Amino acid sequence: MKRYTSEKKPLAEENSWEHARVRLEPLNPEFEAFDLGPDEFRVLAEFVEVLGPASE
Repeated sequence: MKRYTSEKKPLAEENSWEHARVRLEPLNPEFEAFDLGPDEFRVLAEFVEVLGPASE
């Protein structure tokens, strides 16, 4: 499991941005963190919200 962090930079279009850097930091200290460049990743999903427990 890795923690995702990123730095973003604004684009010419209003309210638009792109990733300047994406960093993946492991939760397990036996592994090293690493950065991904713009051509080294692809977004497959978007986190929207955490769902709570189902109501009974």
